[in-house]
Amino acid sequence: MKHWKIIQALNFNACWFLCVLGQNQWIWLTLVLLVAQIVLSPSTKNDLRVLPLAILGIATDSVLWLCGLFAFASPPIWLAVLWLAFILNFGHSMAFLANLPLAARSLLGSAAGTYSYLIGWQLGALQLPQGAWMTAAIIAFVWALMLPTLATLDKLIRQSKPLSFH
Repeated sequence: MKHWKIIQALNFNACWFLCVLGQNQWIWLTLVLLVAQIVLSPSTKNDLRVLPLAILGIATDSVLWLCGLFAFASPPIWLAVLWLAFILNFGHSMAFLANLPLAARSLLGSAAGTYSYLIGWQLGALQLPQGAWMTAAIIAFVWALMLPTLATLDKLIRQSKPLSFH
């Protein structure tokens, strides 16, 4: 598909807004978009292979939540779905990240990750019991590590041969 990277980026942004604004109430619509993205993808098999990387993000957010950095009105199932949608970006609209120097990926992760959570807070998707500045500092550090790690792992998985059990 000629314009797949643009379509995929738009789809992810739609998923992000649905998750942040609708949270668990609109999760069904987010899942419809996520499934459509996987089905229509020019690399469905590789997309399915990288989806387990979402576990790293879900686990990280869970630890931050359990440590009291985030608070939610109800268990944020939508956040796990958002991680699935986010992981799919690496092989498509964010594939360029894997070729950036580590420092650039870290800086981008620090800035963009922090921005995303702070916008989510401003839109009411989560509360920041430790305050915006403390939370932003911790998220910036975490995402300086998270984005380069995910981009690298995505590239390695997509370039490796699938396991065969014959």
